Amino acid sequence: MPSRRHLPVLAGNPETTDDADARSDLSPAAWVGIGALATLVVGAVLAALFYVPFARETLRAVPRAPSAVALQALRLRLLCVAIPVVSAALAIGGAIVGRFGSAIRVRHGAYAGALALSIAVIAGGRAAFTRDGAGIWFVVPFGAAIAALGAWIAMRPSRARRSQ
Repeated sequence: MPSRRHLPVLAGNPETTDDADARSDLSPAAWVGIGALATLVVGAVLAALFYVPFARETLRAVPRAPSAVALQALRLRLLCVAIPVVSAALAIGGAIVGRFGSAIRVRHGAYAGALALSIAVIAGGRAAFTRDGAGIWFVVPFGAAIAALGAWIAMRPSRARRSQ
């Protein structure tokens, strides 16, 4: 059966018939770096829009000498807002890798998320680690899983392409 030929709609390359052909020729390793950078940039924007105002108002309501229980409740409250912000940034970074990268697999989105959170934990310094240093052992796999999910969602064929 002969292959179907598509007419170009705009003055583009007439040989480009599939969305995958229009992707960049960058290596998968380059897309891991691009995804990590995109995750950090999106995370900074989302934190500035959502987390920082919430944290500022929450910390303003804390008394001068809070008890240990009040400090624990404050940490939990701030964490409950930080997790969705970080998750959204990781998913968007993974989706960028999965959608625009050429020869990309889901694992490259996971690598991008792990790299982004490794950079964030290292840049955060000592405050990012718990007393026993287990912070990085939880945070990096969490970042890899969320970014892999974002890449997987972005790599799925859209409904419009499936119906053709």
